[in-house]
Amino acid sequence: MLRAARYADRPSQADQLHLDLWWRGENIVCDAGTYLYNGPSPWTNALATTSVHNTITVGNQDQMTRAGRFLWVDWAQADWREYEIGNSCGAIEAWHDGYSRIGAMHRRSIAYLQEKDIWIVVDDVCGSRARDVRLHWLFANYPYQWESNELRLALRTPVGEFQGSVYCSTPNITRLITGGEVCFSNASNVSEFNERIYGWRSQYYGCKEPAISLAVETQGTLPVRFVTVLAPSTSKLINIDDKFVEVEASNERFALSLLPVGSERICSRG
Repeated sequence: MLRAARYADRPSQADQLHLDLWWRGENIVCDAGTYLYNGPSPWTNALATTSVHNTITVGNQDQMTRAGRFLWVDWAQADWREYEIGNSCGAIEAWHDGYSRIGAMHRRSIAYLQEKDIWIVVDDVCGSRARDVRLHWLFANYPYQWESNELRLALRTPVGEFQGSVYCSTPNITRLITGGEVCFSNASNVSEFNERIYGWRSQYYGCKEPAISLAVETQGTLPVRFVTVLAPSTSKLINIDDKFVEVEASNERFALSLLPVGSERICSRG
């Protein structure tokens, strides 16, 4: 499920282009939920912010301006389209204008091989200024193995092993947080507030449980591109970069070419 909303009523969360992924009945990549509207710091509707969702944060700012515990102004509006890539792959692309006020735009492209259960997510942030850009993924709380050099998270779910691999040309900071506790960070420090709200999932109001928060941040002049491959661990990732992704599954290879940032369509068959 990819969220790309055209708001006519007040939004409750700043979550444009958030992605939820279910595999074999398991919610592998999940939404953080709500937990509490009014609790002790930092739990004053903290899970409504952009940074805890499976999307991009630019300049350490929410997609919309927060004007109160429940009120957002400067609503981010999204649009989307869908197309086919050959006979075995489809793609959906969505974008929103929430960062136009700071001279940036987030566009997300997802190519999916349904028969192989492989999803390739391309996040482009367009613009010309220097910005901090952060990609966040929240995984359900499975036993895992983290490979920091490859930015790869391997999960042992009840229905099989699954993996998430991230590419960024210049990843400055990577953090893995579970239940508010930092499991891995190459940053010099993590603020107490950030540490406490990440790595949680609330499926029911007032209840929260640990989850796995993976964030990759980069700093520099836009445009910036992240590429994420979400797939069963039986699939072998041959290559992942900002121009080309190649995956092998069931003794078959699939190659996807990624066109430059700003192209009419991002994904094409390799």
